[in-house]
Amino acid sequence: MEFLYGLGIVGAGLLGFFIAAATSPNTIAVGTNDSESSDCDALCNQWDMRRQERCNAEADARAAQGRVAAATAFYTVLQVVAIAAWIAVGVAAAGFFTLVAVPVLTVVALIATAAAAAAAGALVDVLVDANQKERAAQQARQAEAEARSLLVQRCKDSAKLSTCLSRPAPC
Repeated sequence: MEFLYGLGIVGAGLLGFFIAAATSPNTIAVGTNDSESSDCDALCNQWDMRRQERCNAEADARAAQGRVAAATAFYTVLQVVAIAAWIAVGVAAAGFFTLVAVPVLTVVALIATAAAAAAAGALVDVLVDANQKERAAQQARQAEAEARSLLVQRCKDSAKLSTCLSRPAPC
């Protein structure tokens, strides 16, 4: 019996920690491109900034997807625990255990069900966050492509253009 209470306390603590850490509040800001410049150095720096922003936004989106996987697994485990607890209530109520066990198992089942419901809410938050991060990564990819296009179109110094385009990617 104490084991079940201890398990409930640990589960509630993990749920609270998980909900608190579920979302990352910051989304990478993507800068805007200066489409009027024809200065090769400025265009190259602009492309470098957009490439770095893309790297950061994609890393942020990957981290958010990892949180989705963890939240999904946690939610699934809590669902299984809740179902198992309700099955135990049914078995106990059918007379296979003493009737003293029925109220205790019912409390455990209710706690497990509430924890699963809270985890479902946290999962929704994590999914929304991952969606926002993926949209930011897509915007960063578009801004990077636009910055590169501007660089290639507007930089007339072929040596500077070649040097800029040969720079390694930041990620």
